[in-house]
Amino acid sequence: MEKELETEHSCVLQLYNTNEALADRRIAQAEEADLSLEDVDLTPRDILMQYLRKSFPVKMWEEYYDEVSESIQTRPVRDSAGDIVTDPRAVARRDQLMKDLAGLPVPETVMERIINHFGSSSVAEVTGRKRRLVRQPDGTVKEERMTPSSRAKDIDSFMDKKKRILMFSDAGGTGKGYHSDLDRINQEKRTHYLVQAGWIASRALQGFGRSHRTNQRFAPNDVLVTTDIAAHKRFFSSIARRLDQVGALTKGERKTTGQGLFSAEMNLENEYADMALAVLFDDLQADRVEGLNLNTVARQMGFGDISEIEGDLISGLGLSMTRFLNRMLSMEIDEQNKLFDAFFARLEAQIQYAIDQGIYESGIETLRADKVEKISEQGVDVPVGKTKYTELALTYPLDPVTYEYLEGTVAFGARDSLFLKNKRSGKLYFFKPGPAITEADGTIRQRVVRVSPTATTYMNRSDVTEEKYEQIPKGRKAQKIWDAQVEKTPKSEIRSEHLISGTLLPIWDRLPDEIPKIARVKTDDGEVILGRRIAPAHLAKTKRALGIGVGKAPEITSKQAIDALMEYDATLVLANNWTIRARTVSGEDRIEIAGPTGDSIRMLEDFGAFTEIIGYKARVFVP
Repeated sequence: MEKELETEHSCVLQLYNTNEALADRRIAQAEEADLSLEDVDLTPRDILMQYLRKSFPVKMWEEYYDEVSESIQTRPVRDSAGDIVTDPRAVARRDQLMKDLAGLPVPETVMERIINHFGSSSVAEVTGRKRRLVRQPDGTVKEERMTPSSRAKDIDSFMDKKKRILMFSDAGGTGKGYHSDLDRINQEKRTHYLVQAGWIASRALQGFGRSHRTNQRFAPNDVLVTTDIAAHKRFFSSIARRLDQVGALTKGERKTTGQGLFSAEMNLENEYADMALAVLFDDLQADRVEGLNLNTVARQMGFGDISEIEGDLISGLGLSMTRFLNRMLSMEIDEQNKLFDAFFARLEAQIQYAIDQGIYESGIETLRADKVEKISEQGVDVPVGKTKYTELALTYPLDPVTYEYLEGTVAFGARDSLFLKNKRSGKLYFFKPGPAITEADGTIRQRVVRVSPTATTYMNRSDVTEEKYEQIPKGRKAQKIWDAQVEKTPKSEIRSEHLISGTLLPIWDRLPDEIPKIARVKTDDGEVILGRRIAPAHLAKTKRALGIGVGKAPEITSKQAIDALMEYDATLVLANNWTIRARTVSGEDRIEIAGPTGDSIRMLEDFGAFTEIIGYKARVFVP
C-alpha cells in the first residue's frame, strides 16, 4: 500500500468483517475490570481461546459391551447425577494450552493494523461499527465514536484527497462511489484491495462497483488478497478468472447484481449449496468420502461427540450453510482442504444436474470463444419495437484428456473407477464415483462421472449396465484405445447458439416455457448481442411460433375465418399458439379461443369476448 501511495494511487480496502462484537465485548470487560484502553486486546486471540475452551476434548470415556451390535463400544463417563465426567489430565492440558496461547503474540485485525499504521487522520472508514480504538503516536489509545455523519465526512475527505485510504464493509458498499470522480478533487487511480470477500460472490461484485463507475478518470487496479488455504484460493481464483469481464459490463450497461461475473458455484449460500451440504454429510455418515472420517470432521469443527444425535445429522447439529463455512475454517488445513474439495465436487454435481434437467437459472452469461461468427439474422414481426433472431457459430478449442492425465488423478486408483466401452458406439469411457444429487422430493440419487477425451458428464449409476457397456481392464489395452481416440480428436469444435434479442415482452408467450437463459456475446466483427438463448430442442417450435423461415399465412377476412370454423371444422392457430375452434357447449354452437390465461383473458374481454367457468376452468368464447 505504501508503494501505491508513493506512485500517487489512492487505496480502497473492501472488508467483510469489522469484528465489532469482539471489540464491544473486550471494551466492556475492560470497563468492568477497571482497565485502561491500552490494556484492551483487540486481536483474534479471544476467538481462539473460546474455541479451545469449547472444543478441546476433556471428557472421560469408558468401554462397554453393546448387545445390539455385539461389539465393544465407547461412551462418555457419567456421575451419579448423570453429568459427564471430565478427565483432570485433559483439563490440565487444555488450561496449559490456553495459558501458552495467552502469551503468544497475535496479530491485530486488518482494520486495526491499517489504522494504527497509517493513522486515523489518513484513513477513511465507511463501516457499520459504532466506535473504534486508535493507538496514538505516544502509545496511548483513544476511543473514537463512529456515526452516520462521521462516515459521510470520511467519504468527503477521501474524495477531496484529505485522506487517501478508504476502508469499507457491506454497510458502506451500497449506493456510494469511491472512484476517481472527474467532479471531485481526488482523481488519483484507485487500487482496490479485496481483503475479505465473504462467501457471497454477488456482494464482492457490488464492492468492486464502488471504485469503478462512470465519469471516472481512471479505471481501478483490482487486487485479490488471499492465503495458501485451498478453500480460500479456490474461491478467489474463480473471482479472478471472471474479473476481466468487469470492463465490458460496466461501460454504460447497468444490469442486475450478478452481471455474469460469478458462476453459481461461487455463491456458497443458495439452494444448490444447501443440497450439496446435505449430500456431503449423508456421504460422510455412509463413509463414502475418501480420506475423511465423520467423527474427525465433527471434532475439528467443534461439534464434539455426535454419537447421541438421532435422525437427520444436519438438523441435529443445527448446521446452516453459513455455520458450516465458518466452522470449516477452524479445521486443520489438510482436513479443511479435503472437506472443501468434497463439498465443492458435490456442489458442481448439483448444478450440473439442474442444468441437465433444464431448471438451472444462471442469470446473464457472457459467451466467450476463440471465434464468434454470425451465420444469419432475421427480423421478427412485433407490434412495438424491434426483435430479431440470430444464429451464431462459436469455435472452442479442444484440449483432450490424455491417459497419462487420468493415471495421475486420485480417482484412477479408486476401487470403483474403471474403463467401460460402449457396445454400440465402440467409444471408451472412464467411469468414477460421482457425488450424489438430491431430487426435488428429497430423494438422494447416486451418480457416476463419465469421462471421455473431450467431455465429462454425470449419469445415474443405474444407467450403467452390462447390456450397454463392456469393461476394459486398466493397462495397455485401455491405453491403446484411449490414445487412438485422443489422436482422432480435432483441435477445435463449432457449437451453434440461437438468440432472440430486442423487444421480447410482446412475444414472450411464444418463447419456450422454461427458465429463461440470457446471454451476452460479442462477434468477431465487434457487434454485441444480448438476448435470450433458445435450446436446440425448442428451436424449430420457437421459429414456427415467431414466423421465422415459414411462408406468410394467407390473409382472410373475419367472414372467411368464421365460415372455415363453422362450415369446415377448421382450427386456426395464432402466432402465440392460441387456437380458435368451433365448439358445441350445452347444445349451442360457439367459437372458442383456447390458450389465454390471466391478463390475456381480461384483455380479450375488453375486446368483447365473454368467459364461462366450465368444469372449474375459465373458457373464452367469441360472441
